[in-house]
Amino acid sequence: MKHHHHHSSSRRGAGSAATAVHAPGWVEGIAALSDSSPATALMVDSPRNPGAAAPLPSGVAPDSAALLDHAAELLAAEVEAMGELTLQLGMPGAGWGPAPLGPAALAAALERLTAAADAAGADLTVLRQRPLPPDVLAGTSAGAAGALSPRGGSGGGEAGAPVSGGAPAGSADAAAQQEGCGGYVLADVLVRQRSKPRPPLEVRVAVVGNVDSGKSTLVGVLTRSTLDDGRGLARSKVFKHHHEETTGRTSSIGQHNLCLDSQGGVLNDQMFRNSSCSDYVARSSKVITLVDLAGHEKYFRTTAYGLTGHLPDYACMMLGANMGVVGMAKEHLGVALALKVPVFFIVTKTDICPEHVLKQTLASLASILRKPGVRKRPFLVRSIDDALLAARVMGAEALAPIFLTSAVTGAGLDLVRLFYSLLPQRQRWAELRGEPAMFIIDEVFGVPGVGTVVAGTLKRGVLTPASSLLLGPDIADGSFKRSTS
Repeated sequence: MKHHHHHSSSRRGAGSAATAVHAPGWVEGIAALSDSSPATALMVDSPRNPGAAAPLPSGVAPDSAALLDHAAELLAAEVEAMGELTLQLGMPGAGWGPAPLGPAALAAALERLTAAADAAGADLTVLRQRPLPPDVLAGTSAGAAGALSPRGGSGGGEAGAPVSGGAPAGSADAAAQQEGCGGYVLADVLVRQRSKPRPPLEVRVAVVGNVDSGKSTLVGVLTRSTLDDGRGLARSKVFKHHHEETTGRTSSIGQHNLCLDSQGGVLNDQMFRNSSCSDYVARSSKVITLVDLAGHEKYFRTTAYGLTGHLPDYACMMLGANMGVVGMAKEHLGVALALKVPVFFIVTKTDICPEHVLKQTLASLASILRKPGVRKRPFLVRSIDDALLAARVMGAEALAPIFLTSAVTGAGLDLVRLFYSLLPQRQRWAELRGEPAMFIIDEVFGVPGVGTVVAGTLKRGVLTPASSLLLGPDIADGSFKRSTS
């Protein structure tokens, strides 16, 4: 049973539904496209820069106070329109206030923006504070992601930087760090609306992958805040049907909520149950809806419907470390690419996978991602820095974040939770609220004492009690009939 039946704000961008027909080799066909193929250009989204602020109005002098006031106004407007945003304060070229900033100036800027967020009904949380990279001051871009390797440090220019500003203030290491970058610092900041009076934000993530890759197990671990015992404990908490528990395989579409507060913390605990989900959602500022889909070949039509009818914002491709990119994983990846759903990857079962097999799995994945028809840049997430970068550019660049995890030991799960928390919405719902309402029904069930209840997705507009709607198309003649919600 779904727990987000309909919301008071718009949900989902428009997208054409694809027919759920099993066509073998989707990803091979897409990957075989050449750079000169006309179809290749259709799969490349236009570049966007969601983290950049608008320029100052004409006639406003670019002094520090004016820049900071302008940033506060933009922050309040963005919270009103989107409900949350992440920004880099003190980063030259980002547009959020004056830059670069020393420690005292950064503290003053944070205080000013915190007050602006509070006035807008939101909380400001500093995710990380660190020295400004020297190459930024020199006008060069940060280092690119390094070679794809399952172990060792990241090749990214930001990766590996300590959380909370690196070395302790006043230490010799801190002095050396700040001397190397001119004494400037920057802060990665999350601004998110509080849980009330506005309804929670929602981001939908379709969880796909081959059978036995650990999809339901990961969903159970994340939403129940518990580790798996290696024998199916976590997945048993999210299965809907008895035959799923017997076989250990998902056969239907399940929706499970990861509830987040205004400071990015996870509200789900071990007492979380589907029956009490509404209590957690009521306290949430943001909800990540994990759409758990089937991995077996005979349920491919169900999975294809989940990727189309449920209109996910992102797709999470699960890969068993000891299995590689095999079977239905290729089909699911092909569908996600064809629908232009941004994809990230979670490699599971790393605790039982030999080192050389894990390397082969990552090499195989990287080979597929680099083909002309896919054009994704593999990016192995090893640190908090990497997770922040991946979330910031997800959907804006052809980046394919890859997480290495274990549902038994808990390795890598903190990075996954942080990444989920920071995933941005892909549509500006405030702009769709004024349009005529459209609600896509994907499930109908009866509640004793209540009557018929429909569940689905509000694509645009606003639904209120006693709204008059047209219901259809009728299966007999294709007509729409007037009804009252």
